[in-house]
Amino acid sequence: MKLEQSFEVSAQLDRVWAALIDVERVAPCLPGAEITEQGDDRTYRGRLFGRRQS
Repeated sequence: MKLEQSFEVSAQLDRVWAALIDVERVAPCLPGAEITEQGDDRTYRGRLFGRRQS
C-alpha cells in the first residue's frame, strides 16, 4: 500500500508525530479502516477495505 499526501501543520513536530502514530486516533480518519483487536499498547490487528484501481 502506498499513501501519499503533503500539507503543513502549525504545531510542534513531537505533537504532530504523536498524533500520526496513534492508531486509535488515525484509523477513524481512513475510510474503510477498522481496528479489530488490540494486543499490547503497540500491537493492533485490523482491516482496511477499499476499492482497487486498475
